[in-house]
Amino acid sequence: MGEKNVFRIVSFFICLTLVYFSCEEGENKDNDNYQYIVPEMIGDGWETASLAEVGIDQQGIEDFINYLIDNSTYLKVHGFLLVKEGKLVVEEYFSGYSRLIKHEVRSASKSFRSALIGIAIANGFIASVNEKLFDFFPDYAHLNNTEKEQILLKHVLTMSSGFSWNEEDVPFPDNDLGILYGSDNRIQYVLSKPMAATPGSNYYYNTGATFLLTDIITRTTGLPADLFADIYLYKPMQMQAHAGLSTEYPLGDGMLPRDMAKFGQLFLFNGKWQGQQIIPVAWVKESTRSHMNPGWGSTRWKNQYGYLWWTGTESINGIEVLAYFAWGGGGQLIGVFPQLATVAIFTGDTTNHSQPFQLLRDRVIPVILSLSKSDGI
Repeated sequence: MGEKNVFRIVSFFICLTLVYFSCEEGENKDNDNYQYIVPEMIGDGWETASLAEVGIDQQGIEDFINYLIDNSTYLKVHGFLLVKEGKLVVEEYFSGYSRLIKHEVRSASKSFRSALIGIAIANGFIASVNEKLFDFFPDYAHLNNTEKEQILLKHVLTMSSGFSWNEEDVPFPDNDLGILYGSDNRIQYVLSKPMAATPGSNYYYNTGATFLLTDIITRTTGLPADLFADIYLYKPMQMQAHAGLSTEYPLGDGMLPRDMAKFGQLFLFNGKWQGQQIIPVAWVKESTRSHMNPGWGSTRWKNQYGYLWWTGTESINGIEVLAYFAWGGGGQLIGVFPQLATVAIFTGDTTNHSQPFQLLRDRVIPVILSLSKSDGI
């Protein structure tokens, strides 16, 4: 066989290979190949069920997953989980992620810290949310003054401490958050900040103040915050990873998405998990009601703020849907929908931090509502 003939044959098979894989790729993108599979029972505390068993349109969810796959380049969703009526009914991962891989939760960890404060109050370690912030830090009394003396624990929980703080208008790492990360004494950096407003009067996002909650837990309980969380939250719920409760991770350590979903379910069931009251009902209600108005309107379904939870309503298909969210940058979201008995989880790496809200509003909740109207919702 001549050299030219060998070259022609090899070239022919290369072309066939390229055509095959091009068709494969195009078929995956254009012909909606995704097929729904019921999440697996793995002995982690989750009961699973099919979409049909909980009254959710399977085709609608398959269309949504195909949308995530077809637009993965710019959506950058890493995981999507859906819980209905206490059962895990959707669990899908993308871009090489799986249920075994922890995902950074970022500022969604703030809602976990709030929950632990509620647990500490319920167990008598902290008197109430009306405790003065500086009473937890007597060793920093030299930084206190008449204005700061008015800061209460509830002001930290509602982003209304009044500290001068900027982590939104100045990019990281040149903003206050970046300086906090680089500080040798993070408590001192936060408490030394001057006052910009009367405590409780204005909402202003301040990760530094919420970072103090970790130390408050340690100082009041006598336990490292991670250990306290293990005893009172994670182990009772069979969670395998922490959510930013060590001083090493002000923005949140990695968590398994199934554990993120458990946290949402815990709040949906008024603080109860498998018959055990983990968080008081009253704390759940107080945490997820409106305490402050960030002034952003309702375009991102988070126009109000509770105790480190975003909360609000959105009109979808003519129905006012109440929801509250633990939300972190990059597309990390734990969404709780009491009317729909639903919890939704997103993980990802998007620069459009509001993207999960938009996906829920425009594509996920309408599917759930489409078969829920007959139930009087």
